[in-house]
Amino acid sequence: MFRKHKLLAVVTLLLTTTIIGGQEAKVIQLSQEDTAIAHAKWQALQDAQKTWDEEQKRLAKKYTFVHGDDPEAGDTQAWDMSGNGLAYSITSTATWTTSSSPSPAEIAAAQKAYEEHKKKDWWFRSGWESGFDFSKDFRFIVPKAAPRVVSPNCWNFNTGSVN
Repeated sequence: MFRKHKLLAVVTLLLTTTIIGGQEAKVIQLSQEDTAIAHAKWQALQDAQKTWDEEQKRLAKKYTFVHGDDPEAGDTQAWDMSGNGLAYSITSTATWTTSSSPSPAEIAAAQKAYEEHKKKDWWFRSGWESGFDFSKDFRFIVPKAAPRVVSPNCWNFNTGSVN
């Protein structure tokens, strides 16, 4: 029994020494002048990034958002026009909770409600839902390719195989 406690004490001592010794970090302290310069440059970078983000949002609102009744309006709603971001959601289709199919009148009513809703809100132009990139000379914006969403283990009709 004494030997077991002695062995446990030695293992504990070794582990403690390893943990304490392993927490050593090397650092070099900068001069006050270099600290001030680095901080100022970092802050300027943060401010520039914020300004750039705001400019991209402004351009997106001006060129890629349209009212829902615009012929170029897509199916993705842009819902934050307050300047707080470009959040959006994909519109959903109407669903019925009954076990029977919807009647033609229900379908017509849902379609009419959707069209009224679409007229009031802002929507992305079709094809611009994923954002945009600038041309090299910044004279044009080009839509980003939409991310391809593929469920695992689904049959791909294009390739004739399982993804």
